[in-house]
Amino acid sequence: MVDTVLSYGVEMWGPQLMCENPCTTPAEKLHLAFLRGVLGVRQGTASRVVLAECGRLPLALRWTKRLTKFYNGLVKAPAGSLLARALAASSALAASPTPNQLARQSWMAQWASALQQWGVQLDAAHPVELD
Repeated sequence: MVDTVLSYGVEMWGPQLMCENPCTTPAEKLHLAFLRGVLGVRQGTASRVVLAECGRLPLALRWTKRLTKFYNGLVKAPAGSLLARALAASSALAASPTPNQLARQSWMAQWASALQQWGVQLDAAHPVELD
């Protein structure tokens, strides 16, 4: 239930948050604090140990999976549909000179920047389906 609440709408706000260190976000800190409370361990217990003991992955990995699924849906949208036009507009904005502030960049530019942290190169001008 905590994952669902912390991940609500990640398809919209996730790319910007993923461009920073996604393992130190307030949502991840809350997630880990909850898990530590469930386990009854100190708040200083290593995050890796807490996640492993609960059989959980960091939120950032689940967010990346959800964002990839959402992005692939946009890429596969029928030509001329609202989804396809929104992706085309975001791609066009990503191709234009981007402001320094991450929050002022298009969704596509933020998504491409987030994927670069994982070592995935995405051409924002020519969106293709991701595996």
